[in-house]
Amino acid sequence: MKKSNQFSAVMVCVILICASCLLAQDWPQWRGPNRDGKVKGFEAPRQWPNELTQKWKKTVGSGIATPALVGNKLYVFVRQGDEETTICLNAGNGNEIWKEKYTAQAVTGAAGRHPGPRSSPTVTNGKVLTIGVGGVLSCLDASNGEVLWRKDPFPKVVPRFFTTMSPVVVD
Repeated sequence: MKKSNQFSAVMVCVILICASCLLAQDWPQWRGPNRDGKVKGFEAPRQWPNELTQKWKKTVGSGIATPALVGNKLYVFVRQGDEETTICLNAGNGNEIWKEKYTAQAVTGAAGRHPGPRSSPTVTNGKVLTIGVGGVLSCLDASNGEVLWRKDPFPKVVPRFFTTMSPVVVD
């Protein structure tokens, strides 16, 4: 198993463990509900367990971004081969609910060491938004993965190290 795949699978497990501590608080975008990395209402236990119990593990692909958690669904944006893929998983057991993918731009040069997305999905109003390494902006139906719209920038002009940001929804 490649290191990036191991990282992705481990990241999902870490998010799930944290999610159970958050008492089902949604984490719908990069750095949480307010993009400030803060969890409201969390009280640390008086004594932490010596060891955490892994509930499930799933290899999803390569990427360097966090998943989004809304309700009992975990949304992951990764690269699988030549495709950028958004996967919706059941947060309780890791089962795949839906998957949507498109052929992604090849990542070249120094950035090629990390070809996966650098964008955490943003979930709002029943939609999932992602930005791929080539700047492809996608909006999917959160319930079934149907593409509502997709904007592929043309001409392909991307930064030297490709696109590295997460969608922000305003109003």
